[in-house]
Amino acid sequence: MGETKLTIEEINSMSKIEFCKIFGNIVEHSSEATEAIEELRPFEHVSQLENLFCNFIEYLDDSEKEIILKNHPELTGEIYNEKILTTESQNEQKIAGINQMTTEEKIVFNNFNKLYKNKYSYPFVICVRENSIASIISSVESRLKNPRNVELGIAIEEVKKISKLRLKDLVDYS
Repeated sequence: MGETKLTIEEINSMSKIEFCKIFGNIVEHSSEATEAIEELRPFEHVSQLENLFCNFIEYLDDSEKEIILKNHPELTGEIYNEKILTTESQNEQKIAGINQMTTEEKIVFNNFNKLYKNKYSYPFVICVRENSIASIISSVESRLKNPRNVELGIAIEEVKKISKLRLKDLVDYS
């Protein structure tokens, strides 16, 4: 989109196809979220759009929340190595310096990542733009101690943070 951000008027006047294309990855690989929210237009303010995405995620049942989490790539995992991340994930991981992890950091993180995925059945999700490599590694280690229901809640809150930042990249909040 460049530096020009969308106004609420522009968002409300988009075709369904255009809306779904632009906002289709606010929630990683979740076109269902975008399609459901598109049907609620017109929006009065951008904050309403943000709240709708967060509420969509929040009101899913636990199995649907796990699907949302499974749609996220593993940090430094196979998808990252194969360079088939979404544009949004590539940018977020680049900003966080994930691609600049040392070999030692990758080994430590990938070991924790494997333990995490084995325990919870979905990849470790964290809003990388709000963290450093050290805090990401520390978080995965710490979060491995959480019971399943607690961790699901934490991971979903991270998805909401990611979604909010992705919206802020696209829309004018003034």
